[in-house]
Amino acid sequence: MVTERKDEVFEDDNAVQCNAMKEVWQKATEQVFGWTKGPPRHSETWWWNDEVAEAIEEKRRCYKIWHKTKTASDRNKYKEAR
Repeated sequence: MVTERKDEVFEDDNAVQCNAMKEVWQKATEQVFGWTKGPPRHSETWWWNDEVAEAIEEKRRCYKIWHKTKTASDRNKYKEAR
């Protein structure tokens, strides 16, 4: 595919050459590898367990407290939980 169309690419000026070469590479890549269907709908959560859920909940709780009070001690608690 690429070797068949290389002569077309070098007939035009530089800007057009770049675009033509890009198209050649994209078409060749598509023919060889195809297209993916996009990102998965559900992210992997094999690492998520009760311990992680509790830590996240504690971090959120500390953030809400710090966000209301704006004190240095509550900020430190939030940073530690984070």
